[in-house]
Amino acid sequence: MGLRARKLERLEKRSGWSWGIISGWTHDESSGFARSYGESEPKEDFATVFAKVMQEYLGETYDYESTGTESGLQEKEDHINDFLDRL
Repeated sequence: MGLRARKLERLEKRSGWSWGIISGWTHDESSGFARSYGESEPKEDFATVFAKVMQEYLGETYDYESTGTESGLQEKEDHINDFLDRL
């Protein structure tokens, strides 16, 4: 397996995301998003969830309506919080 194939294989394992050669990035039905913009690709998904977690940590209100499933979003928030707790 070549380097590009291994890289794509790792990317496909991101929470709720998969890569299709023709369709590009897609997400499964169990995914939750901090705001609709996060549905466009994994980087935007991470950025919007990270912003939500940080604003809530600072006691601020995150003023965007979430989309998708609450459990899918909570899983992503928990992952970021676990990472931040280890810093």
